[in-house]
Amino acid sequence: MAKREIYFKIFDLKDRQVLVMRDFDNEETPSKPLMVISFFEKGLKLNIKIGFEKEKDRNKSFNDLNEKNVQGIIANVLKEFK
Repeated sequence: MAKREIYFKIFDLKDRQVLVMRDFDNEETPSKPLMVISFFEKGLKLNIKIGFEKEKDRNKSFNDLNEKNVQGIIANVLKEFK
């Protein structure tokens, strides 16, 4: 049986849910691998797009991502808006 590909992760944090998705930036030519982190803050949906040169690098980051990493990314992003 083939290994199942995972394209989405949901992190259920204390104060929010966070969706992380493997994707591609189709506006670039050639398209570039992305990891998109989505969450709501005060009723606004925020999408953080992190670009990678290589798909294997994006996949490694996606696979290694954990709750602590996600909390750190969100804290850094929200710090920029204060």
